[in-house]
Amino acid sequence: GDAPCGVRDPVEREAPENLVMLEAALGLGRRAAIRPLVRLLPRGVTPNALSGLRLVLAGVLAAVLWRESYLLVAAIYGIALLTDALDGEVARLRGQGTRFGARFDPSVDKVLHGVLFVSFWGEAPVLLGLLLLFDVGLFLVGLVLVAMPKGESRNLSASVYGRWKMIVQSVGCALILWNVTLPGFPFPRP
Repeated sequence: GDAPCGVRDPVEREAPENLVMLEAALGLGRRAAIRPLVRLLPRGVTPNALSGLRLVLAGVLAAVLWRESYLLVAAIYGIALLTDALDGEVARLRGQGTRFGARFDPSVDKVLHGVLFVSFWGEAPVLLGLLLLFDVGLFLVGLVLVAMPKGESRNLSASVYGRWKMIVQSVGCALILWNVTLPGFPFPRP
Protein backbone atom coordinates (compact mmCIF):
# COMPACT_ATOMS: atom_id res chain seq x y z
CA GLY A 1 0.00 0.00 0.00
CA ASP A 2 0.91 3.64 -0.43
CA ALA A 3 2.20 5.71 2.44
CA PRO A 4 -0.33 7.70 4.46
CA CYS A 5 -1.37 10.96 2.80
CA GLY A 6 -2.31 12.83 5.97
CA VAL A 7 -2.89 12.17 9.62
CA ARG A 8 -2.56 8.65 10.97
CA ASP A 9 -5.69 6.54 10.96
CA PRO A 10 -7.38 6.78 14.41
CA VAL A 11 -8.27 3.09 14.14
CA GLU A 12 -4.57 2.29 13.78
CA ARG A 13 -3.76 4.27 16.94
CA GLU A 14 -6.34 2.18 18.82
CA ALA A 15 -5.07 -1.16 17.47
CA PRO A 16 -4.57 -3.85 20.12
CA GLU A 17 -1.04 -3.97 21.52
CA ASN A 18 -0.30 -7.44 20.11
CA LEU A 19 -1.31 -6.27 16.63
CA VAL A 20 0.93 -3.23 16.99
CA MET A 21 3.81 -5.54 17.98
CA LEU A 22 3.17 -7.70 14.90
CA GLU A 23 3.13 -4.54 12.78
CA ALA A 24 6.51 -3.54 14.24
CA ALA A 25 7.89 -6.98 13.31
CA LEU A 26 6.47 -6.58 9.81
CA GLY A 27 8.22 -3.20 9.58
CA LEU A 28 11.56 -4.74 10.53
CA GLY A 29 11.14 -7.42 7.87
CA ARG A 30 10.12 -4.83 5.31
CA ARG A 31 13.19 -2.72 6.06
CA ALA A 32 15.50 -5.73 5.82
CA ALA A 33 14.01 -7.38 2.71
CA ILE A 34 12.20 -4.74 0.65
CA ARG A 35 14.14 -1.50 1.10
CA PRO A 36 17.27 -2.85 -0.60
CA LEU A 37 15.12 -3.80 -3.61
CA VAL A 38 13.56 -0.32 -3.71
CA ARG A 39 17.03 1.19 -3.96
CA LEU A 40 17.62 -0.92 -7.09
CA LEU A 41 14.51 0.45 -8.84
CA PRO A 42 14.98 3.36 -11.24
CA ARG A 43 13.74 6.70 -9.82
CA GLY A 44 11.05 6.81 -12.53
CA VAL A 45 9.28 3.73 -11.14
CA THR A 46 6.32 5.02 -9.13
CA PRO A 47 4.09 3.20 -6.63
CA ASN A 48 1.14 3.53 -9.00
CA ALA A 49 3.18 2.02 -11.85
CA LEU A 50 3.93 -0.98 -9.62
CA SER A 51 0.23 -1.31 -8.77
CA GLY A 52 -0.57 -1.07 -12.49
CA LEU A 53 1.94 -3.84 -13.20
CA ARG A 54 0.19 -5.96 -10.54
CA LEU A 55 -3.14 -5.35 -12.29
CA VAL A 56 -1.64 -6.57 -15.58
CA LEU A 57 -0.19 -9.60 -13.74
CA ALA A 58 -3.67 -10.40 -12.40
CA GLY A 59 -4.88 -10.65 -16.01
CA VAL A 60 -1.92 -12.83 -16.97
CA LEU A 61 -2.61 -14.94 -13.87
CA ALA A 62 -6.19 -15.53 -15.02
CA ALA A 63 -5.00 -16.72 -18.43
CA VAL A 64 -2.38 -19.03 -16.94
CA LEU A 65 -4.88 -20.40 -14.39
CA TRP A 66 -7.17 -21.27 -17.28
CA ARG A 67 -4.36 -23.41 -18.72
CA GLU A 68 -3.78 -25.00 -15.26
CA SER A 69 -0.03 -24.26 -15.26
CA TYR A 70 0.17 -24.02 -11.48
CA LEU A 71 3.94 -23.65 -11.14
CA LEU A 72 3.79 -20.66 -13.49
CA VAL A 73 0.77 -19.36 -11.55
CA ALA A 74 2.81 -19.55 -8.33
CA ALA A 75 5.69 -17.63 -9.92
CA ILE A 76 3.40 -14.90 -11.31
CA TYR A 77 1.59 -14.65 -7.97
CA GLY A 78 4.93 -14.29 -6.18
CA ILE A 79 5.97 -11.46 -8.51
CA ALA A 80 2.59 -9.78 -7.99
CA LEU A 81 3.02 -9.98 -4.20
CA LEU A 82 6.49 -8.48 -4.55
CA THR A 83 5.06 -5.50 -6.47
CA ASP A 84 2.57 -5.04 -3.62
CA ALA A 85 5.36 -4.92 -1.05
CA LEU A 86 7.45 -2.63 -3.26
CA ASP A 87 4.76 -0.06 -4.08
CA GLY A 88 4.16 0.87 -0.45
CA GLU A 89 7.84 1.03 0.36
CA VAL A 90 8.55 3.16 -2.73
CA ALA A 91 5.78 5.53 -1.62
CA ARG A 92 7.19 5.76 1.91
CA LEU A 93 10.87 6.13 0.98
CA ARG A 94 10.40 8.50 -1.94
CA GLY A 95 7.45 10.47 -0.55
CA GLN A 96 5.26 9.46 -3.50
CA GLY A 97 2.07 8.51 -1.67
CA THR A 98 -1.10 9.83 -3.32
CA ARG A 99 -4.83 9.69 -2.55
CA PHE A 100 -5.31 7.86 -5.85
CA GLY A 101 -2.65 5.31 -4.94
CA ALA A 102 -4.21 4.80 -1.51
CA ARG A 103 -7.34 3.59 -3.32
CA PHE A 104 -5.74 2.01 -6.41
CA ASP A 105 -3.39 -0.32 -4.50
CA PRO A 106 -6.05 -2.12 -2.41
CA SER A 107 -8.41 -2.23 -5.41
CA VAL A 108 -5.75 -4.04 -7.45
CA ASP A 109 -5.20 -6.40 -4.50
CA LYS A 110 -8.91 -7.26 -4.62
CA VAL A 111 -8.69 -8.01 -8.35
CA LEU A 112 -5.59 -10.18 -7.85
CA HIS A 113 -7.13 -12.21 -5.04
CA GLY A 114 -10.53 -12.25 -6.76
CA VAL A 115 -8.94 -14.06 -9.71
CA LEU A 116 -7.55 -16.70 -7.35
CA PHE A 117 -10.75 -16.94 -5.28
CA VAL A 118 -12.87 -17.62 -8.35
CA SER A 119 -10.35 -20.07 -9.81
CA PHE A 120 -9.92 -22.10 -6.63
CA TRP A 121 -13.42 -21.97 -5.18
CA GLY A 122 -13.83 -25.73 -5.70
CA GLU A 123 -10.51 -26.48 -3.96
CA ALA A 124 -11.18 -24.75 -0.65
CA PRO A 125 -14.66 -23.20 -0.47
CA VAL A 126 -14.68 -22.81 3.32
CA LEU A 127 -11.31 -21.04 3.50
CA LEU A 128 -12.09 -18.84 0.53
CA GLY A 129 -15.58 -18.13 1.85
CA LEU A 130 -14.14 -16.93 5.17
CA LEU A 131 -11.53 -14.79 3.40
CA LEU A 132 -14.24 -13.34 1.16
CA LEU A 133 -16.52 -12.51 4.11
CA PHE A 134 -13.58 -10.86 5.86
CA ASP A 135 -12.90 -8.79 2.74
CA VAL A 136 -16.55 -7.79 2.29
CA GLY A 137 -16.67 -6.68 5.93
CA LEU A 138 -13.63 -4.44 5.46
CA PHE A 139 -15.14 -3.11 2.21
CA LEU A 140 -18.29 -2.10 4.11
CA VAL A 141 -16.18 -0.36 6.76
CA GLY A 142 -14.46 1.51 3.92
CA LEU A 143 -17.83 2.61 2.51
CA VAL A 144 -18.77 4.02 5.91
CA LEU A 145 -15.48 5.94 6.07
CA VAL A 146 -16.00 7.35 2.57
CA ALA A 147 -19.56 8.40 3.48
CA MET A 148 -18.39 10.36 6.55
CA PRO A 149 -19.15 14.10 6.42
CA LYS A 150 -16.47 16.04 4.59
CA GLY A 151 -15.44 18.01 7.68
CA GLU A 152 -14.29 14.90 9.54
CA SER A 153 -10.67 13.88 9.11
CA ARG A 154 -10.14 10.44 7.66
CA ASN A 155 -7.23 8.61 6.16
CA LEU A 156 -8.02 5.90 3.62
CA SER A 157 -4.45 4.66 3.20
CA ALA A 158 -3.32 1.25 4.36
CA SER A 159 -3.94 0.66 8.04
CA VAL A 160 -2.46 -2.04 10.22
CA TYR A 161 -5.68 -4.03 9.65
CA GLY A 162 -5.52 -3.70 5.87
CA ARG A 163 -1.90 -4.82 5.74
CA TRP A 164 -2.62 -7.88 7.89
CA LYS A 165 -5.72 -8.69 5.83
CA MET A 166 -3.51 -8.75 2.73
CA ILE A 167 -1.03 -11.03 4.48
CA VAL A 168 -3.77 -13.44 5.63
CA GLN A 169 -5.28 -13.56 2.13
CA SER A 170 -1.88 -14.03 0.52
CA VAL A 171 -0.97 -16.90 2.84
CA GLY A 172 -4.37 -18.53 2.27
CA CYS A 173 -3.99 -18.28 -1.52
CA ALA A 174 -0.39 -19.50 -1.34
CA LEU A 175 -1.50 -22.57 0.66
CA ILE A 176 -4.17 -23.36 -1.91
CA LEU A 177 -1.64 -22.93 -4.73
CA TRP A 178 0.75 -25.20 -2.86
CA ASN A 179 -1.97 -27.84 -2.54
CA VAL A 180 -2.95 -27.80 -6.23
CA THR A 181 0.70 -27.80 -7.33
CA LEU A 182 1.62 -30.72 -5.05
CA PRO A 183 -1.71 -32.54 -4.64
CA GLY A 184 -2.27 -33.90 -1.16
CA PHE A 185 0.91 -32.42 0.35
CA PRO A 186 0.71 -31.36 3.12
CA PHE A 187 -3.09 -30.99 3.03
CA PRO A 188 -5.11 -34.03 1.92
CA ARG A 189 -7.60 -33.25 -0.85
CA PRO A 190 -11.22 -34.42 -0.76
